[in-house]
Amino acid sequence: MIMDKRKIKVVRVLHPIGQGAFYTEQFECNGCKRNIVFDCGGTKGHIEREVLYYCSYLSIEQGKEKPIVDAVFISHFDDDRRPED
Repeated sequence: MIMDKRKIKVVRVLHPIGQGAFYTEQFECNGCKRNIVFDCGGTKGHIEREVLYYCSYLSIEQGKEKPIVDAVFISHFDDDRRPED
């Protein structure tokens, strides 16, 4: 059996958004990073704050004005995920 010697680093952050869940993950393997967001509901103001915080963090880490998020998973669409009319 041949074992793959690559190591994968995973960092998961559960953001404080009240009821529900909003967390981010960063996978790193061989110098390549992937950023993923999971949105499973929460209080509208809290989610907005954490999304802005996370994007600011990525912007600084990546050295870019517009950070790259590789995937976004949204569990369902409630009022907190729709733009206001």
